[in-house]
Amino acid sequence: MRTALIFGIIILLAFCLHTGTRLTHYLTRAWLWYALVILLVAYAILLQTQVTSWLISDFVVLLAALLVASSIGLTLTSSSALIVFCITAGIVDFFSFSGGLTAKIISEYAQGHNPLLQYPSITVPLSDQIIPIIGIGDLIILGSVYYALPQIGHHGWLTFFAPFVGFLSALVVGLLTGGIYALPFIGGATCVYLLWNVRIRSI
Repeated sequence: MRTALIFGIIILLAFCLHTGTRLTHYLTRAWLWYALVILLVAYAILLQTQVTSWLISDFVVLLAALLVASSIGLTLTSSSALIVFCITAGIVDFFSFSGGLTAKIISEYAQGHNPLLQYPSITVPLSDQIIPIIGIGDLIILGSVYYALPQIGHHGWLTFFAPFVGFLSALVVGLLTGGIYALPFIGGATCVYLLWNVRIRSI
């Protein structure tokens, strides 16, 4: 039941990001920045006040991730730029999770010393506890990929499923091992899709 719930949440989040980035494409750069500033202020207030409602914090985290991702995606105007972005994000996430800031925050949260992991994460109540499911950083990178792909000429169902397969693979490995860095999986799946697409077009 718990695993099914987590999978359902992951699918819903990916769908929300994919749909949301399609909508933010219609915003002008100025309106996107205005919305981002407003959401970041709301996010700062959330961190300061430590709102206990997980639904409110999840909503703000998801919107903030969507707008930050769209702002980043604006700058990714070629396949090579997107590949470099994915590789860089994956490397940073690998070292952060393997002993850097991410590992420190997760360790402190698990020991009950740092309750703030709720606020930069999507969380759900499970077994009378608020459990973090996915961090805002992972959502931002996934959303950036979703924003960039149609911008550089990629359309169709694979633009959703290619990054999502990486996202889902990270979840499966994480459930089996107790946690894993997601961005190398998301970035790797995206790079494979881009390189495969280049090969198909060249035939």
